[in-house]
Amino acid sequence: MSEIEQIIKKIPTRSDVIVLGDININILDEAMDGTKARYLNMCAGLGLYCAIRDVTREAVVRGRRTVSCIDHLFVRNGAKSGASALHAYTLRRRVADHYMTGLSIDISKPVSRACTQSFYNHKTIERELNDIEWANMLNVSDPIQLYNQVKNIFDTVYELSAYNVICSKKRCTQPWITKDLQIMINKKDLLFRQWKSNPNNNNLRLLYTKFRNMTQKFINRAKNNYKKQVIKNCNGDMRKIWKNINSWLGKSNLSIDSVIEKYMLKSNNRSLVNICNNFCDTFTGEVEVIKLSHKCNKELLNRQDYVKECNVSFRFKKITPIDVLKVINNMNCNKSPGSDGIRVQELKLIKDKICSVISHFVNSCVSKGVYPDELKKAIIRPIYKQGQHSEYTNYRPIAILNTLNKITEKLIMGQITSFLENNNILSDIQHGFRPNRSTDTALSQFTDDINKMLNEQKVIIALFIDYKKAFDTLDHVGLLRAMNECGIRGPMSIFFQNYLQNRTLKVKVRTVESKEGYIKYGVPTGSVFGPLGYIMHVNSMANVVNNCNIYMYADDTCLLYGGKDMKVISKAIQDDFDNIVRWAHDNGLIININKTKCMLISSPYNKNKTQNVIITGHSYDCLHKNKIDCTCNKLEQVTSYKYLGLTIDRSFSWNTHVETVCNKLRSILGKFYNIRHCVSRGILFMLYHALTESTVGYGLAAYGLTFPSYLTKIKTIQKRTLKLLVDQETKCSLNKDYDKLFKICEVLPIELKVRALIILEKYNTSNTGTNLLDGCKQRVYPTRAASKNKLMMPRSSNYYGKRTRQWLVPRILNDLPQDFIKKATSKVHLKKLLKRYYLSECP
Repeated sequence: MSEIEQIIKKIPTRSDVIVLGDININILDEAMDGTKARYLNMCAGLGLYCAIRDVTREAVVRGRRTVSCIDHLFVRNGAKSGASALHAYTLRRRVADHYMTGLSIDISKPVSRACTQSFYNHKTIERELNDIEWANMLNVSDPIQLYNQVKNIFDTVYELSAYNVICSKKRCTQPWITKDLQIMINKKDLLFRQWKSNPNNNNLRLLYTKFRNMTQKFINRAKNNYKKQVIKNCNGDMRKIWKNINSWLGKSNLSIDSVIEKYMLKSNNRSLVNICNNFCDTFTGEVEVIKLSHKCNKELLNRQDYVKECNVSFRFKKITPIDVLKVINNMNCNKSPGSDGIRVQELKLIKDKICSVISHFVNSCVSKGVYPDELKKAIIRPIYKQGQHSEYTNYRPIAILNTLNKITEKLIMGQITSFLENNNILSDIQHGFRPNRSTDTALSQFTDDINKMLNEQKVIIALFIDYKKAFDTLDHVGLLRAMNECGIRGPMSIFFQNYLQNRTLKVKVRTVESKEGYIKYGVPTGSVFGPLGYIMHVNSMANVVNNCNIYMYADDTCLLYGGKDMKVISKAIQDDFDNIVRWAHDNGLIININKTKCMLISSPYNKNKTQNVIITGHSYDCLHKNKIDCTCNKLEQVTSYKYLGLTIDRSFSWNTHVETVCNKLRSILGKFYNIRHCVSRGILFMLYHALTESTVGYGLAAYGLTFPSYLTKIKTIQKRTLKLLVDQETKCSLNKDYDKLFKICEVLPIELKVRALIILEKYNTSNTGTNLLDGCKQRVYPTRAASKNKLMMPRSSNYYGKRTRQWLVPRILNDLPQDFIKKATSKVHLKKLLKRYYLSECP
């Protein structure tokens, strides 16, 4: 490995590199050894991307089939490379005991052509909109008439201000080049031409050199400021950050429309109109097919047995212009407008005048119980998921809704959310789309319960339930009934009944739109109401589960049951799963038996563990017949499962997930190596916190409780990444003691970050930290630990017990200085104190 590293380091860092050959190091994910980790870390640290992770060698040894990936293919594209796409492949043609591998590189560059683009004169728009007497619209009582007037005004203004421009730029102007910089660049070019016309004039040469250096300094400063602002504007959105990084490296992915044109339009000789219509039929037809498979009005459960109807009713408070102003100020101007064409940036120009009109419109909609049909229209953009690009089912719909619809939903849903949370109407097991709850809270509770069961030497069965298009198949009648049970009654129920009717969609590719498709089921895609409506619909599901622990994050549902008798465990989880199937039948949801999995979780040292788990996925017809002559399929038993972004293995050791995190970090490390010449160190630090820290931090309070040796693998890649963030002088001063980088860069090592997350998770701002002592026992006997106010550590049967919050919280608090938590005035303050303290403990 050292020889390969020395050879690659001799190659210029911005050059394209392809490394291939029989290395005899198995890099398949199943191979968990130190040599593989060191080799992959070395390649990632040199900016090399692993292009092949498939089986390249297959053999039979002593009657047993063995597979490996020892024929490696790594690629590095320079920042100024023209390569836009890499396609690696393995040919399963046996020439020897190795398979043939190949790599194709698309080096085609887009040809700039003259095109006509439409623009708006913003000064004309602002002048025309400010001349409108918006106050006169407050006298209109009909919300549909009011909306039509607003829409007609914007249509007229857009038509007056629109103009076309033929774009035929020979030279691409960078976004950070301002007018002042352009003047400096022109002056620099003029000085260069004067010097070239008289090359022996040293005064002209010195004048040009001095002004060129000064111009380049201003350009670099403007470039760095622009890129910093771009990263800040991403607001932690990983997709946007990666898109910007790839663009700075000279790599750009195909747009949505370009993908469809390349793989569907050109290959199949279809027109864009036909493609849009076929997408429309696919997106609406898939739901129709699912709903046709379940047409039964006979209920399997008595609804009164599991529904606890709310005894309070929601009362709508009239929207004020100030409420509208807050929503408009928080909206993103870069979002595409809906079918009516009204954009956010124009609303912000006249927000002081139009806020009263919008508040009057929302209040009229609720009081009248009507909603304009134009606001129920959605523009659908098909996004490629996976599989064949030419298959319509391999695309998922992304909805673009009207701007006024978004404002109306945010205003109404904000009140409903507060009502549901203040009255504790939603089930505590639901963690999705709720304030102060997230995947982190769901995963923490999930992992803590498993560790407690494994500490008691129990065997656990986990059942992961999957639904067929859960959000798109909800019956509107059942949804309104569930909302009524949650307290959304009276005029508000009448409003939502109209809101859900007559919803349509159109698929758009380029400027071509499909025919109109009608939406009969489900909650509106991309809306604020959709997630909240869904969790109200499934709020009663937890009440049919009698034996198991149930965990819900929107439509992700998991059942968990632990015990020592496999027959008792299997029966308990089978009964609860049957009840959930019955509940889904009565509430209009379809469970996907093929994607519903079960997994047995147990300690590797448990002698009573059983290999096979039999859970039957009964169909609705079978349950109607009381399971007589049952021929239903058994659920597939898996050894690992990805739940809420974390890969869970059957021994709950997290080794598979740690390997997944390491692979992501290696990919980020390679990007850092290639991009470090394109951006400043300040931007690199911002990217580190946005990419590396977020990748490590997701679910860390759950998987970070694994063995220290596994966390060391992540820490090793952390150190390699931090080495790229500091200058050469700093690295030389460390004398290869790179653990000091964490303190220099003010980044917590992963093992200390886990401790801080657990304390922050337990902290309660209202009680200023006193809630941390809940469940922790004080020492009462006169011992040395009691004199130091140390908390008692509960006993644990194995290392799983030392992963529970019950054991970890007192352990971490005992390691902190006395009265450390009491110094914190808020959760944010405690986070700073913990980071400062743990950094001081670093070498």
